[in-house]
Amino acid sequence: MKHPSSFHRGFLPAVLLALATVGIYPAIGQNLGTADSYAALAATTVTNTGATLVSGDVGVSPGSAITGFPPGQISNGAIHANDGPAVKAHADLATAYTAFAGLASPPANNRSGADLGGMTLTPGVYKFNTAATLSARLTLDAKGDAAARFVIQIGTTFVTSSSSSVVLVNGANARNVFFQVGSSATLGSGSSFIGNILAHTSVTAVSTSRINGRLLAVNGAVTLDTNQLTRPMLRTAGSKADFDRDGDADFIFENVQTGERTIWLLQNGQYQSSIALGTVQIEWKIASAADFNADGYADILWENTRTGEHIVWFLQNGRYFDRRSMGIISTVWHTASAADFNADGYADIVWENVNTGQHSIWLLKNAEHQKTLGLPTTSTALQISGAADANDNGHADLVWSNRNTGERSIWFLKNGIRESIASLGTVPPEWKIAGVADFNADRHADLVWENQASGKRTVWFLKNGVRQSIVSVTRTTLLTQKIAVH
Repeated sequence: MKHPSSFHRGFLPAVLLALATVGIYPAIGQNLGTADSYAALAATTVTNTGATLVSGDVGVSPGSAITGFPPGQISNGAIHANDGPAVKAHADLATAYTAFAGLASPPANNRSGADLGGMTLTPGVYKFNTAATLSARLTLDAKGDAAARFVIQIGTTFVTSSSSSVVLVNGANARNVFFQVGSSATLGSGSSFIGNILAHTSVTAVSTSRINGRLLAVNGAVTLDTNQLTRPMLRTAGSKADFDRDGDADFIFENVQTGERTIWLLQNGQYQSSIALGTVQIEWKIASAADFNADGYADILWENTRTGEHIVWFLQNGRYFDRRSMGIISTVWHTASAADFNADGYADIVWENVNTGQHSIWLLKNAEHQKTLGLPTTSTALQISGAADANDNGHADLVWSNRNTGERSIWFLKNGIRESIASLGTVPPEWKIAGVADFNADRHADLVWENQASGKRTVWFLKNGVRQSIVSVTRTTLLTQKIAVH
């Protein structure tokens, strides 16, 4: 393995040919589209009785009746009663239902007439010609594959008993479990259910049933009664940048278990719309996002955590149109961030060796290496949290986090040379810097924080590294703001 400073133009053409093998192209498959943000979505009504707790959006379209909130409570989401987002989400749900219903199931996976209770299923598509029941425990075993998907197609009704449960083992994830139900689904009182129900007609969660997933009804109602309903969540990827060239930074969300990636387009830190990037193999992570070809649109730098390969996706308005391989770098040296360090309009890369504390900058043009700049070696407790222009001099600066003390600081740079340091103080360890970018178009980098325990997100608006104000970007705040401005 090589130090990044030893690389110049030694890119590997073979990596370009290997792209189809490693799966770095955008994938098209069955997904929920904008219905992904909904914990409960119906066509006619969503009704609730009792102290139901919902994490995620609640929506209905083309109907408009949503009742029982309060006493029901919603967190990390909002109510959408036949508004624009609900109309789009319902259309996406109908598309997803058809796609899941159309998946081929091998004859050996036909479980017609059997009870799901007591079964252990491995990844795949399973079929019930008519009704299905779940009277005991259903175990879904991913066999160590974090991207494993389970689809259970049910011809008519689906009923679970009060003693039933769904259990995930060996890396299985609730986001990847789908029950496509030909008519209606009923979850028994006190049952513990995991997965996403896409019902042709209706879904009823009887009193005190607990659901880690989504209840989605294409043509009828969703009925709740003193339930706990939690939509499986994404996490924020490590980099933010301007994908729609409006001057405000946007978010990338990635699901490290499924490989799904999504861009949130923001204005002043507030959600406007989203773009699905498809599904990419788990070993490829988003290392950073920045404008690598100086066209004003953010691009994505991918890093293969197994092989050390790096590839840039060139995007316009968040849409893939081309790519460039940067070859195999190393499994020891990792991309800490990408930003323009020499004010030439092209994103550069800062590399970090977490074992030694070494750092270096590659100056790039169109994602091709031009020159290497050295940076001081630091304590291994110090790690780079992001890079962006924090003092409006056209040159990217570095934000650091001390893993041992919780201290954060900014190195102000010019052409990669440190000129001064500003302290950001000490922040509790559960709060991590998830990205550094200009979120309010004032030409000064801001910080987005993510609470690893609660999933809450906050933006610090900065000027020359000094905090000016704070805005919450929890899902509830984003969608409430969206409704207010529209």
